[in-house]
Amino acid sequence: MRDIIQVAVRNKLLDQSQEALDQAATGAREPLYTAGKAGIYRSSCRFRDSVLFLVGRTETDRVMLALSKTQFRSAFPGKPQRMQGVWALEIPMTFPNAKKLWEMFPFTRPVTTKSSLPGIGFGDRLGISTAAHIRVAKQYKLFPVFAQQSVRELSALGRNYQQTVADAAFAVFQEGYQDGYGADADHMRSMRDVRDFAKAEPSMMTLDISDFVRGDMDSLDNRSLQEAFRKLPKKEQSRIRRSYSGKSFNLSGTSIRFRPGDAERCAVMYHSGIEFAAKASAYLHKIRGEDCTIEFTVDEIPVETRLVDHFFIASELEAREIPFYSLAFRFPGAMQKGVDYKGDLRAFRSTFEGFAAVATSVSPHRVGIHSGSDKFSLYPWIGKLSGGSYHLKTSGTSWLVAIETIADISPDLYRRIHEKAMDEFPKALARYEIDADINEVPALEKVRDRQLKDLLSNPHWRQLMHISYGGILSDEDLRKDIMQALHKNEDAYFAAIAKHFRAHIDGLGVETRKAG
Repeated sequence: MRDIIQVAVRNKLLDQSQEALDQAATGAREPLYTAGKAGIYRSSCRFRDSVLFLVGRTETDRVMLALSKTQFRSAFPGKPQRMQGVWALEIPMTFPNAKKLWEMFPFTRPVTTKSSLPGIGFGDRLGISTAAHIRVAKQYKLFPVFAQQSVRELSALGRNYQQTVADAAFAVFQEGYQDGYGADADHMRSMRDVRDFAKAEPSMMTLDISDFVRGDMDSLDNRSLQEAFRKLPKKEQSRIRRSYSGKSFNLSGTSIRFRPGDAERCAVMYHSGIEFAAKASAYLHKIRGEDCTIEFTVDEIPVETRLVDHFFIASELEAREIPFYSLAFRFPGAMQKGVDYKGDLRAFRSTFEGFAAVATSVSPHRVGIHSGSDKFSLYPWIGKLSGGSYHLKTSGTSWLVAIETIADISPDLYRRIHEKAMDEFPKALARYEIDADINEVPALEKVRDRQLKDLLSNPHWRQLMHISYGGILSDEDLRKDIMQALHKNEDAYFAAIAKHFRAHIDGLGVETRKAG
């Protein structure tokens, strides 16, 4: 704390105007004011009632401070102390303090998106990568979602969603990002999840209805299907048949036809999921109003989503007056973690084109793409066929970049991580659907230090590392060393993230912003 205050004093930050501080942040080549081994992020320096709020860093920590030439009272807990000729208060980066930050600096609060800009989810498993994501997002015309984490990820990490939201809010303040961002409580699979994660006041919630969807539909003969359909309420049976059976719909040049049995199949398959969606969305509307948009997903069910399925779900949500931002489905082929698309590109293009037509025509919404990172062969088609109306999610790819960075800067630490990943992999397989062959990962003793980064191009290695994060980061000593290595080598880590995400976003054809 003292070292950071020294940076502020030497650079006379308390003597400058907000306009001068903003100009210095915009025009600087380096993101930090420095003195010795400490620094202050230029873009974080912001006055409020003659008190300067800022985020600084030492060799080991990143902290937020409030500084003033005179004694002051603060909405944040604690009492300012006199140090090096100024009054200073350290502000822990907690969720309660994030809520206070929202009130003082409204641009740090997550918001819903009502723009037509492409949506990009930047998941941050480590809680230290969002600043790098922001620096990339500033360069493009997109709507970023920074606080995106799922129940599965947080459970594996031993974190909670409130801290995820707090980490994003403080990073937004640090980088002075004022163009709006989202917070997505991802893959909520129960009302318990919904209620728990809603406490963090997300601006977006992804309702995963997979557990309520029948995945055995392809094994049902017509008789079994009709028996299952007759178990639905009679009014529902009549309405479903009246609305869909034997009908065709023409949407933006795409024809959707409900053949015999299609309406019944859709109803049986998705009825319980839509009931969950209705209950969850009603709860969210009650406590969050219009401050939280909703995505629905069935991307993790074993059955590929058909065009009639998409049309049915969107139409049913619309009929029930359930507002939603996007729908994510199970595409043909495989959208596995950390690697490019596996499947027939022509089949994907045809399916995606149909989904885009439905999304444009029925309760207009985005096409959701989950496990969207590293799908480089798909990006040009996603961008072109959707007209930019999509929401693409990434998460573990920033973690892979972190491991790549460590392999470059600290080979010994990387080797410890690798050994832990190999031990964790069998357990992690139970949580993810991948087809990596662990035997295709080169034996570590045969890989020289300078060759470690080459592992990143091995798809089996990428999936090994992508899904084994929980076991790696639950090792307290290993986690501490990882965080310290990335903190000390922040420039290298952030540069690697920027390069990787620019490849994603440029592939999608997202328009860049003009400098300045």
